[in-house]
Amino acid sequence: MYEACLLYQGALSTWQTVGYPDVCPNISNNPVSDQSAIKKVTREDALRAPKVACFSYLYATQVAAAVPVLISSADREFLNLNGAFAEPGTNPDLCIEARHGICGNQTWVGIELLKLADLKARPVEFYYNDEGQRLNHVIPEVLIDGGWRPIDTTYGGYWIDSTPGVPFALRTLEEVLDKSISGTKLMRNRALLPYAFYEKTRQFDPFSYLHADAAIIRGGEGTITLSLTSKRGTETFQAIPNFLGDNVRDGNSIGVSYKFKGPIGNYKVTVNVAGTGQEGDQPIRICLDGSCRNFSSDQHQYQFLARQPKSLTLKSDADVAYVVLQSIEWDREDQ
Repeated sequence: MYEACLLYQGALSTWQTVGYPDVCPNISNNPVSDQSAIKKVTREDALRAPKVACFSYLYATQVAAAVPVLISSADREFLNLNGAFAEPGTNPDLCIEARHGICGNQTWVGIELLKLADLKARPVEFYYNDEGQRLNHVIPEVLIDGGWRPIDTTYGGYWIDSTPGVPFALRTLEEVLDKSISGTKLMRNRALLPYAFYEKTRQFDPFSYLHADAAIIRGGEGTITLSLTSKRGTETFQAIPNFLGDNVRDGNSIGVSYKFKGPIGNYKVTVNVAGTGQEGDQPIRICLDGSCRNFSSDQHQYQFLARQPKSLTLKSDADVAYVVLQSIEWDREDQ
């Protein structure tokens, strides 16, 4: 991908100006060296770069700033408001060619750009509520210096440690979410003026997904909370994942599960399955707490009786094993 070469070159030049260090210097106390003293880049420097934390941080910030320009949400909104258009999906090449998209498109382009620089990256999905409305967002996070560091490829953002005297580094997601940690500073691509205008006119905080109550799916693993507050109801998975289990080929079988929150009572829970995906022939079980049902492709409905159910999971030894859910129904008898 041509864009990755340009971003790599840009990060390499910035790294070059500070002398190719393994650890990026503190910005305020380390001005750029005199131009004449800068060592010319060698082949060895260029190849060593992705193994060095300082270069990796610089490259990740380049990706965060560039992707919203390469894959424009503003252009997608224009197309959306003025007629039908083709979605580019998760194929990075198609997204680059289309030049428009939303957070999912931008995330997969960001992940591909990071991987082309030999950096490990994965998607992080956030599911949260704002004034009773379900919302979601997805961003990449990149593995640098032993920690997974988030960058927002929709709004051109990344988070640094701004503590005086501390070397330049990106925060981990845990550090960003922990409001008790001081020194976390959001940095943004200030060239994205349309976003700033939208935020002001709509009173919109693009980073509202970063709060303690958000359900987080990292690399296809995590738990979604479902509320069973009403006596009976049906969950149809609007704005949240509609599958149970693991759909990522990564050597483990943790995947996505659901956590239930509801009043004490006796529940009848019905899980309606629309489809499945599996690699291999290992058995699959759908489990509500400790009660499990063997999954069969010929069976599309699974019923459970439970006292205040807590979790719904899929159990299998397969690397990839998941079921697509049509709905979850419940009926509670209060005690």
